Amino acid sequence: MIFAALCFIVIGALAGLVFGGLEGHEVVARRSTGGKKLPHAWLLLARVFVCLFVAVAIEGWTQLSLIGAAISFVSLAMIHRLELNHVLGKQFFYMGPVERSGGDSVYDSFMWGVSKWWAFVTREEHRPQSVFTTAVVIEGVALLFLVAVFLGQSA
Repeated sequence: MIFAALCFIVIGALAGLVFGGLEGHEVVARRSTGGKKLPHAWLLLARVFVCLFVAVAIEGWTQLSLIGAAISFVSLAMIHRLELNHVLGKQFFYMGPVERSGGDSVYDSFMWGVSKWWAFVTREEHRPQSVFTTAVVIEGVALLFLVAVFLGQSA
């Protein structure tokens, strides 16, 4: 089952590269034509659907497939941000502006809030890198937890 968990991580990472690249190129194309912003809620739904579809294809419709989909989704989220920033020409730790709305933009705003709170608690200066670090730590802990639950359920 360790192999299955690693497969979910790798599939999520590959999906993150694809989604990050496609979304980045679409953002660049829309900016050059003065178009609207991306439909974040639909993109988030598409990511969830892809992860769930792959997990069900691998495990069948079971509780393990739901955990596998969650593993893939967290892995996707970790790589997606890096690839998106690379395509957009931003620094790797860029997490968007403070105030955002719609779909997964809420996630970025949440990470801004958590990192701002942590900087207040630790009495450190709040920097954009702090937001990225907060997101990576939370996603890493979530990924380890989900893998542990997956392995525990499959034993």
